[in-house]
Amino acid sequence: MVRKMLAVTMVLFLTSAVLFVGGQVTILGVSQAASAEKQLINFFSFDNDSMKVYMEGFVERFMAANPNYEVNAQVVPGITGEFEDQLRTSVLSGNVPDVTYEPLSTFTTFGKEGFFRKIDDLVAGWEDKDDIMESALNMGMMGGGYYGVGAFPAPILLCYRVDMFEAAGLDSDVPPTNWEELMEYAEKLTIRDAAGNIVQSGFDFPSSDAFGCNTYPVMMQNDAYLVDEVNDVPTLTDPGVVEALEYLQKFASLGVSTPSSWEGRSNGPFYAGKAAMAYMMTSDVGAIISAIPELEGKIRYASPIAHKKAAAFCGYRLLSVWEDSQVPEGAFELIKFFMTPEEMTIRMNEYGYSPVRNSLIDNFVQLNPEVNEKVMETIAVGKGAPVVSFLNQLYNYYNPAYEAVAAGTKDPATALQEAQEQLLAEIGS
Repeated sequence: MVRKMLAVTMVLFLTSAVLFVGGQVTILGVSQAASAEKQLINFFSFDNDSMKVYMEGFVERFMAANPNYEVNAQVVPGITGEFEDQLRTSVLSGNVPDVTYEPLSTFTTFGKEGFFRKIDDLVAGWEDKDDIMESALNMGMMGGGYYGVGAFPAPILLCYRVDMFEAAGLDSDVPPTNWEELMEYAEKLTIRDAAGNIVQSGFDFPSSDAFGCNTYPVMMQNDAYLVDEVNDVPTLTDPGVVEALEYLQKFASLGVSTPSSWEGRSNGPFYAGKAAMAYMMTSDVGAIISAIPELEGKIRYASPIAHKKAAAFCGYRLLSVWEDSQVPEGAFELIKFFMTPEEMTIRMNEYGYSPVRNSLIDNFVQLNPEVNEKVMETIAVGKGAPVVSFLNQLYNYYNPAYEAVAAGTKDPATALQEAQEQLLAEIGS
């Protein structure tokens, strides 16, 4: 049974509308006194990815195609923590969602707490499953079973400045592809003044990476992982992880970047036009060009870096059916409709969503070939935060270990061993 928490009052109106109710955007296609022949689906969505403007039309289209269902869709504003608080509040009130559109971190936390239904049986009967990208399907796996479907990828790509490459005598059509080239390029692209101070960073790589958006991929490129997701245990001392951080420590010792954090990247050198390479989202690049219009056409994207294999960070929003849903089949019908080619095309064309259907990749690339080809390459090998029950505790101990490694105050093996021991002591494993 789903856990009991705080209360909230749900308000339903008789006509389809978009309303703010208790801090939520509520999109209603139903009255509470719905027809007995129709089943009600409660759909809660994280407020991101243009969901407020998309949702109203989506609800209308779903109900037109599925007249036996009615939908109460709520878009909950705020950051991830506020969204999770609202979910818990609604559960206590007895208003359990049937399906949610949630960030990967919420999927991990709520999935591990038992809120989501295992949907292996529903996925197995999904006629279009083979057209969904394997990486998107895998994002919904937890402990070997499906508890969600990856619906919207948010990849982080290696970006570089064409003009800075050319000024350094590098071919702007040939960005780095592996660990060795990345380090070599970063050194060649770094410019210092007479006093030795960096005036142009070769690579704006963060010295603090609280959520692993830049450092986890380096481990994955070495075919190593901070955690064993299947067995739900930390593996910070894995030799491949240690080796990856040894590489990063060597990188940091070259002095090709100024201290920065991923979370504070908007105040960092790449945003300011003073770095040649960085990991960024396409939305970041859009913000940079808006602030510095003369950079239009001067920022390009590279394919994912490889070592033992190519890998990149790719966050996700997922769709999940709730364990206590009274209409699990209806909830999955809504998920399938969300994932249809028609709906994915609307989101792709009107809101810039990256598709997760193999059959739509070419269409997406054609919209903006230079950018979208690299976006899809990144999504194909991308993975987000680890799906483990101790994710928040992992953040608490891994990032300080990485910061010490980047600062050169601890060697990687020692820093990771200490973090592993501290993490195990807290989670009781």
